[in-house]
Amino acid sequence: MRPRKASREPWWNWNWKDKTIWDLSKDFAVPALLALGVFHLQDAAKKQELKIANDQVKQEILTKYFDQTSALLLDRKLRSAKPGNEVRVIARARTLSALRNLDGGRKGDLVQFLSEANLIQQDLLHQEKESVIELDDADLAEAKLTGVKLIKVRMIGANLSKAYLVAAKLTKANLAVVKLNEASLYGADLVETDLAHADLSRATLERANLSKANLTEVDLRGANLSKATLKGANLSKAKLDFLDFAIFQNSYLCETTMPDDTKSNRDCNKPVPEL
Repeated sequence: MRPRKASREPWWNWNWKDKTIWDLSKDFAVPALLALGVFHLQDAAKKQELKIANDQVKQEILTKYFDQTSALLLDRKLRSAKPGNEVRVIARARTLSALRNLDGGRKGDLVQFLSEANLIQQDLLHQEKESVIELDDADLAEAKLTGVKLIKVRMIGANLSKAYLVAAKLTKANLAVVKLNEASLYGADLVETDLAHADLSRATLERANLSKANLTEVDLRGANLSKATLKGANLSKAKLDFLDFAIFQNSYLCETTMPDDTKSNRDCNKPVPEL
């Protein structure tokens, strides 16, 4: 029978005077590292649980919005309600509230739903310039709106910072005073779009069609306009980086009102050469 090993004394009975720094490091290092590892694992697990719970809440908000708006369409005749009707007021309030609490992907789903239901285009039924649900001042920051059709949509003062609007159709939309800083508008259709006083700083407008667009006093500092079409666009008093006319290289300027209010008379079919 093997002799029993003496049990290790608890730390409070140790003879500290005989302990070296090396002994203490061996005694405490491993337990400390194990405790730290367990803490990090628990912290990561909690963060994942919170992320899943937060995602579920956002999905519930979107689902509830779809259900409530569908009810307004079917039961309260939202689409035929006249401007100023309480049904329209309720629909807009719910829309703005939902958008403030959704992530970029779900914001895109909500706008796609409204677009397909013809609720955010001009109200042709009542010959009104207003839409059934207006998106003025809406929070659409980081919204995923690639390829979405927003023709003649009104979004005055909306926040579209860092939004994804690649190949989006925004023809004749009213985007005055919107925040589009760092937004991606690659290949977007912005023909005759009103962008007066908009913030387009550091936005990607490569290959975008801005023909006849109203770009008066827009902020274009740091924007990418490579191969963009600006035929007949009004860029009067647009803000650029100091003397940064290089921003227009490879873009198409033809009958374009420039930031200094001069008129570009370049060939419509030839891009501005690189400097």
